[in-house]
Amino acid sequence: MTEDEKRERFEALYREHFRAMYLAARRALPNGELAEDAVQSAFLVAWRKPEALFESPSPAGWLFKTLRNTVGDTLRALARLRALTAEGAEADAAMLDERDVLLEYESAENRDELRLLVRAFCKGESYADIAAELGISVAAVKKRIQRAKERLRAQLEAESHL
Repeated sequence: MTEDEKRERFEALYREHFRAMYLAARRALPNGELAEDAVQSAFLVAWRKPEALFESPSPAGWLFKTLRNTVGDTLRALARLRALTAEGAEADAAMLDERDVLLEYESAENRDELRLLVRAFCKGESYADIAAELGISVAAVKKRIQRAKERLRAQLEAESHL
C-alpha cells in the first residue's frame, strides 16, 4: 500500500468514525474538550501505527479500543489531578498551626471550644483520642465540636468574616 493509499484510508476512517468516537468519549469524560482530545489522541496513535490499524481485521474496532485506552488514561490523569488538588488543600490547611488559629480568633468567646476545634481540624486528632484524653464519650466530643463550630460561625458572621 502506497503512502497516498494509507492517507486516503486513514482520512476515510476519520470521517466515518470521528463522530461516533467523540460521542463515546463524551459519555465517559466530563466535558467535550476532553472528549475531543481523547479522540484526537486515538487518531494520533493510529496515524503513528498504520500497519497495526490497517492489518487489523476490524480497523474501526482497533480505533475504538485505542479510544477506550485513551479515555482510561484521561480518567486516571483526572483522578491523579483531583488527588493532588485535595492533597494541596490539605497541606494548606495543615500549615495552620494552633498558634496561628488562636491568634486569628483570639476574641473567641470560649477558648476551650476553639482549642477543641484546633485539635480536631488543624492537628487532625481523632474524636476517639480527644474523648479518651478528656474522659468523655466520642458522642460528647462530636456534640462539643458541633456546638463550637456553630458558635465560632456565629461569631465570625457577627464580625463580618463570613
